Amino acid sequence: MRVIDFFPARLNAGMPGGLIGDAISEQLVDSKTDWSLIDALGLSAEEDSVICVLAVTVDDNQVSFAAHAPYDLGRGAMVRSNANFKAAVTSSIEQVAQKLIDFAASAQATQ
Repeated sequence: MRVIDFFPARLNAGMPGGLIGDAISEQLVDSKTDWSLIDALGLSAEEDSVICVLAVTVDDNQVSFAAHAPYDLGRGAMVRSNANFKAAVTSSIEQVAQKLIDFAASAQATQ
C-alpha cells in the first residue's frame, strides 16, 4: 500500500503559470512509472489530494485498487498536523479497503 500526497495546488500557489508544478509533473510523466491506475481517478490539477494505492494478490490474481480524497490546508497550515489532511488520508485508505472488501465479496459470490 502506498499513500501519496498529490499537491499541485500548493506547488502552483503564487507561481506564474505554475512553473514548479509543471516541471515536477513533466518529470513524472517522462518517468517509466505506470500511472494508469492513478490517471483513472481523474484528479484535478486545481486541488490537493491524498491518493491511496494498493496492489495485492487475491487467489493467485494480482489486483490493484486506488482512491483519492481532496483536502484544503488553508493558509499557513502545517501538512501533517492539519485535520483536513489527516481526514483525507483516512478517507483514501478507507475507500481502498472498501474496494478490496467488495472485490473479495464478489469473488466469493462467483465461486
